[in-house]
Amino acid sequence: MDTYDLVVIGSGPAGEKGAAQATYFGKRVALVERASHVGGAGINTGTVPSKTLRETALYFSGLKQRGLYGVDYSLKTELTVRNFMYREPELVRGLRAVVERNLERHGIGLVRGTAVFEDLHTEPDPRGAPCARTHPPHATTVPE
Repeated sequence: MDTYDLVVIGSGPAGEKGAAQATYFGKRVALVERASHVGGAGINTGTVPSKTLRETALYFSGLKQRGLYGVDYSLKTELTVRNFMYREPELVRGLRAVVERNLERHGIGLVRGTAVFEDLHTEPDPRGAPCARTHPPHATTVPE
């Protein structure tokens, strides 16, 4: 059974940065993530994928290469779905790797599962094991 000073729920930007900041203060931190990949919705399903596809569409449509006032607008006719979709998963994989390296570099324990609070001092183990109890300023325990 591992013991932590802080358990962070979710590996999105706030969870990742909060966990890393706690390690700067000498805390032992576990981060609980229910998704199959780290990074939160912004990296995996939201902002990054949608903005990447938008920018790809602009690039292949020629809008990014327009001259002054769009006078020399040109459409790329050789576009395939494979061309269009290539960049998004590559970028997402790269950003996930950045988050994973950041967690490793700070020594943050990654726990796969779902975390909930039962009350102010109890968090059930994400794998269904007996509840971990916290009594500030004591450490939180996450069963393995």
